Amino acid sequence: MICFIVNVYNEPEAQVVALLDGLRTHYPLDKIIVLEDGAHEYPGLGDDFHKRFNHRKTPKWGGFWTHRYLDQALRAYPTEHYIKVDPDTAIVKAATKLPDGEAVFSAVYAHDLGPKGKWYVPHGGALGFTYAMARRIVDERLMLSLAFCSSGAYWSHHDLMLADAIKSNHLTLVSRPDFDCGKTRALGPDTTFAHTH
Repeated sequence: MICFIVNVYNEPEAQVVALLDGLRTHYPLDKIIVLEDGAHEYPGLGDDFHKRFNHRKTPKWGGFWTHRYLDQALRAYPTEHYIKVDPDTAIVKAATKLPDGEAVFSAVYAHDLGPKGKWYVPHGGALGFTYAMARRIVDERLMLSLAFCSSGAYWSHHDLMLADAIKSNHLTLVSRPDFDCGKTRALGPDTTFAHTH
């Protein structure tokens, strides 16, 4: 069982509804939660579990945003896997063979941070966590470090904040080539991608 986490922040409602339709089509037995942060309300989202918050995706909140969506998902639906999907992600088909144990999984890209060296960064368009990993991140408050929750401009990118938590805490990051996040939108029946962003 998977719980999908959809964070919305003033995106057009049609875009959010298209994502939810894709999730319901390809993952009909799985759960969806919607977390709203913007000023725009989404009356057409249906009966999925959802909560309204107040602008926690902005850089000044740092890793609190990641901590909050994992905490909300764990409280709503304790299950084997969680996948956070951005509203502009397209669901092409169901992903298979998700990892076990304690792992973060997604498309992974190399990012050169100059003096900090090359990091392998999970792409947030479709970002997965096993239950054990989500539980550890929340229980150990790994995303609530002052380094992440300061208003410093460097830590404004959520993918890099998670990459730093993975690197600093020796967490397992599993590359999922089927979680395409190169904005290819490679739609079609014979695509190798489950999700595109």
